[in-house]
Amino acid sequence: THVSVFVCLMKGEFDDHLKWPFSGELTIELKGHSFNSRKTLHIGDDVMEEASSSADSAGHHTNIAAYHCASKPSQEVNTCGFGFHCFISHGELSQYVKNDSLSFCITEVDAY
Repeated sequence: THVSVFVCLMKGEFDDHLKWPFSGELTIELKGHSFNSRKTLHIGDDVMEEASSSADSAGHHTNIAAYHCASKPSQEVNTCGFGFHCFISHGELSQYVKNDSLSFCITEVDAY
């Protein structure tokens, strides 16, 4: 009934200079002909808080899935991601399809 959209972290050349696990705000935007559909995803606010609060007395994270998604990638792409199960309904898609394709723009909101 809906299109799902998820963002997975990938390895990059500056990973050693970044703070891990990733915490921030992403904007996922589906580009349309004359308008856009935009949703903001807060990674870290509730997801990482839940992962951190689920750590045991030794500091091991018991919510492995949430913690792994935001951790520094050890492979080319983390195998899980953050996103929306119901980003946009199938009924609204025709406004966004161009040449049988959908175009997304994903932006990290500057924290500065």
